[in-house]
Amino acid sequence: MTFKFSSVLIAGTLLSLAGLVGLKVDAQVAAVHAPSAPAPPPTAAVHPGPRYSLDNLVNPFTMDRTEKTDTGYVYWFFDKQFTGNGKTLKLSVVHPHEASHAPHHHVEDEFWFVLEGKAEFFIDGKTRIVGPNTGMYAPSNVEHGIKNAGDTDLKYLVIKQYPEVATSK
Repeated sequence: MTFKFSSVLIAGTLLSLAGLVGLKVDAQVAAVHAPSAPAPPPTAAVHPGPRYSLDNLVNPFTMDRTEKTDTGYVYWFFDKQFTGNGKTLKLSVVHPHEASHAPHHHVEDEFWFVLEGKAEFFIDGKTRIVGPNTGMYAPSNVEHGIKNAGDTDLKYLVIKQYPEVATSK
């Protein structure tokens, strides 16, 4: 599976979206506008803990681990049990002119990031068609949906936190 955009853009978008759902992410960025600025103070090292290893913290996409759906497939980079707090990252692929499900609402906030194709985003009775490198958000309990508005597969990331897992931790 190849993508036609910068991995830096993807990483930045994922870090931004992760922050929106409350994931703690520390990153150091070189100062572009102030090269003579003093370096930030060092932070204490944070270790991922005994249940995590490099093998399960890095999850490359493979077709043999996808789950077939009626309209395409999904790939869970991290499912709701992985972190123990319900946070998830999933790739959804929807065939042309299909939707994975009808518009609906639920208690979880939900984010999408379109990688390839054209998506029709439905939110609270309104729609907008968007293309690659576009993020979308549905707040808790607002009716929403996404469907493929194009003639090629729609590929998008879904970031969500399931509260039943978060509250059971």
